[in-house]
Amino acid sequence: MTVRSQRRPATSRGRKWIHVLLAIALTYAVIEALSWITYRVVFGHVISMSQLDARRDAVTADPGASVSARDPEELPLNAREALHPYLGYVFDPDRAGNQPVNEHGFLGAFPPAGETGDTGSVTVLVTGGSVAMGLVHDAAPALAEEIGRAGALGGKPVTIYNLALPGMKQPQQLMMLVYLFSLGVRPDIVINLDGFNDIVLPVAENASQGLYPFYPRSWNLRLGSGLSDSALLRKAGRLAYREQFRGWLASAFSTPLLARSVTGNLIWVLADAQLARSIRRARYSLARDTLDPIKTRGDQRRFATHGTLRTYAGADEHYRDVAAFWARASLIMRRLADGMGSRYFHFLQPNQYVMGSKHMTSEERQVAVDPGHPYAGVAATGYPFLIEAGGELAARGVPFEDLTMLFSGDRRVLYSDQCCHLNEEGYRTVAVRIGAVVRAALDRGG
Repeated sequence: MTVRSQRRPATSRGRKWIHVLLAIALTYAVIEALSWITYRVVFGHVISMSQLDARRDAVTADPGASVSARDPEELPLNAREALHPYLGYVFDPDRAGNQPVNEHGFLGAFPPAGETGDTGSVTVLVTGGSVAMGLVHDAAPALAEEIGRAGALGGKPVTIYNLALPGMKQPQQLMMLVYLFSLGVRPDIVINLDGFNDIVLPVAENASQGLYPFYPRSWNLRLGSGLSDSALLRKAGRLAYREQFRGWLASAFSTPLLARSVTGNLIWVLADAQLARSIRRARYSLARDTLDPIKTRGDQRRFATHGTLRTYAGADEHYRDVAAFWARASLIMRRLADGMGSRYFHFLQPNQYVMGSKHMTSEERQVAVDPGHPYAGVAATGYPFLIEAGGELAARGVPFEDLTMLFSGDRRVLYSDQCCHLNEEGYRTVAVRIGAVVRAALDRGG
């Protein structure tokens, strides 16, 4: 007897594959929906593929700088900076890449020389650290518009110039003003927005390096006494690897299949955030550990790289000395500006680690608060000393405004990182307040 094998009809096999594909499609749809919901809950807004595409492009192009374009945690010895004989350091115009660095080493146009009122517009200089630089970058139009509303200006246009640098702290702002006046620049208004670097960097960085607190940030390293031993080179190599891996990951998730997937985007953005935090911490750790090799070996401390040895009996004495120095430099800036026919205004920048200064939603806490951040405790402890010294400045006639409570009760997300920087809306809020203070003073004529 011949036994014939029975074959499953083609239609049955087709239905099976259709069922499998439908199950896969349904599973994919459920995963995508769950990822969409997760993204909405975690980040507080609907996912935007175009924004994430742009962010990946930026990370792929420069996985290091895009961590924090204006972040003072960025190592000050990066290839974009050069020593300056009077200001400590500036951006190097020869190595600026796509950044609009002028011939004097600042971002943007450089203010023209000439007496106040001779340029056809009201010339406003903004100095300070990376927050002041961010203010000009993100909110210069708002600042100019608010100042321009002053009736005393008679409708003259207002032009804002950036004279701020990442990590800048006193007396660099003071030296910058002296240098500009020496070049013949005669601004109508000088706005100094600072404080964070002035209290945090001398304590958190200079002290750990045995560096004189009032020298520019990491001055010993800038003089060529930096990465010269094997342990530090290995640490620098691990940092470079993390940056390289971050760029590779962004490139890998830019493929069409992953870039159009909500799940793929969610995985990437979470992984990238973790890598960015790791890079920031590695940079800070390297900056703290990069002591001069001679000092590390226990040999005699070198004045040429570390400056005057300054010791303190306790933390309060340290903070009070740094805050007093900051205030004295501001007082001199005011007197210098008055003598040259310019108006000087000093503003203490807000910071999220000042107690009670900002209502932090869960969304903003994820972006902007880290109790373990290397600067968090120093800022929280040091700011009261700045506030006290600023009050004394105001009592001595310096136009000083404390902005630390500007955001109190504000539920908007205004900070952009766990250090000190703001998003565009935050900078605009600061710009409007600064502009209003300046406008009112101009109209009072005092």
